[in-house]
Amino acid sequence: MDVRLRSWITSIAQRRSGLLAIALQQRAKFEHWLKFELAETAISNGATAVEIEPAGTGEGAGIRGDVSFTYEGNRYHVELKTPNTNWGMPGVWQLTRPITKNIADIVADGRKPPLADAERIVAFALFPIPPSDNRWHRYLDRVSQELAIPLAEAKNASRVDVTLPDGHHAELVIVTFTVPGLHHSPLPGARHASDPDSPP
Repeated sequence: MDVRLRSWITSIAQRRSGLLAIALQQRAKFEHWLKFELAETAISNGATAVEIEPAGTGEGAGIRGDVSFTYEGNRYHVELKTPNTNWGMPGVWQLTRPITKNIADIVADGRKPPLADAERIVAFALFPIPPSDNRWHRYLDRVSQELAIPLAEAKNASRVDVTLPDGHHAELVIVTFTVPGLHHSPLPGARHASDPDSPP
């Protein structure tokens, strides 16, 4: 389901690229807007019982997420994040953003207790990224190491090119993965790489 979910988010990004251009230009998070776009897209693709910020049940009682829905008889609970980077690039405002905390928040979502009635999927849209720049792989590797879940661009990520208001381009990288039911500890010897996107 995480692959299908990524295709839904990718289609939203492509369809609403004009709106996202403003977000990327200003490094402004758009998580709350994306929740409702995702809910609408899920419904249009046949999902039912769609809820925004539902409360968990069982072990996850009281832990609120972002979007839940039922699709083809299965219940899914989506944790959604829109982490912003600090990399300098033409057409993007030079602002400092807490990328280390952003990545830590994604890991925290992956460590939430399993739900009794739903499969948990983590989805995040990392932005802005210079076109064809692969430095963001360090963050994907960090999440993978911290959660002990194998993650790779080919299997878990999609890139969306966005034309910025001044005509320059930047990318949005959408990552999705399913969280296993059991709690995972960091891989042995896992270490954080230094952040490559600090402002010069």
